[in-house]
Amino acid sequence: GQSRQFGKSMTHRHVIRPRIRRGPKTLTLKEIIALENDTRHHLECFQYDFSEGIGSMALSNWQRTAVSLIMEWSKLWGRNRHQQSASQEQVIRGVSLVHELAMNILRIGEKELDKYFDSVGVKTDSPERFKNHRNFVTKPDEGKNLNVESICRVIALGWSRCDGSVAKDAAYKANNLLVKLEEISHKRQKIPSERKVSFQLSDVAPTPSFYNHVLSCWSRSTDSNAEIEAKTLLERMSLPLETYARPDVFSYNNLLNLHANRGNVDKAEALLKKMDEPDHTIPPDAYSYTIVMNAFQKKFTTSGSERDMKDPTKAEELLSRLVKKFEESH
Repeated sequence: GQSRQFGKSMTHRHVIRPRIRRGPKTLTLKEIIALENDTRHHLECFQYDFSEGIGSMALSNWQRTAVSLIMEWSKLWGRNRHQQSASQEQVIRGVSLVHELAMNILRIGEKELDKYFDSVGVKTDSPERFKNHRNFVTKPDEGKNLNVESICRVIALGWSRCDGSVAKDAAYKANNLLVKLEEISHKRQKIPSERKVSFQLSDVAPTPSFYNHVLSCWSRSTDSNAEIEAKTLLERMSLPLETYARPDVFSYNNLLNLHANRGNVDKAEALLKKMDEPDHTIPPDAYSYTIVMNAFQKKFTTSGSERDMKDPTKAEELLSRLVKKFEESH
């Protein structure tokens, strides 16, 4: 009765239609307000009906609607974000709401996995259960397919576009989303591929872009632990069998940005030199040099009477090195 009614109401009111994906790339203030109301209502539906144990069809309807809401909200921090009329506060509220939607989607997936493990007599809360689970046999899906990972990645991107001085918990939120997705990925990996589960490992395995969005959040964060958290995540990405993605130049550029944003020019310069060493697996790109050069320039122009006259010289030296590398590669 109640499950069928919930499924029917959600199907009629919130069915995904193709026009949602092909709609306008910008949202008016009126549309943003309506979207916020719809999202809050949808979250209330989940909190009420999920506790009652709704049917799989109703859950499927709820998830499809949640995805459509997330993709609508993502217009505020996507490629056309500068054309949007939303304030930073509205963007933060939007990311917060879709974050809750995504966490509920992950809870649905985790519940399905736990149900499978219960059926085979395995306790997923046992510490020995996943002791040696990180033997990665598949690559994350970096394509344009809309799956659980790509949805969560969109939200992490949203957090990275929020002002860290206003959304002080943005980096923690993005990091928690990543950790939860990793936990689900680790569980999914232990299920044989021939078993019937509604999603594959490639649907939930975090991609390098996801990790980089989280690193970007830490680079913009004003939290006192931001540097430690970013370095820990980057080091974890560098260790074999620790994460689903290896670091790339974008990962290190995020750490360079973190040092530059905090005025730690010496740390930024040291990291750039480390990346430039022959034995470093990830060499710097032009943007890496630009970050450090701009950091020297900012330090020089804002230091007043205590400015270091060597800073402009160091910036010029970096520019010369960059030009030389460019000429050698062509």
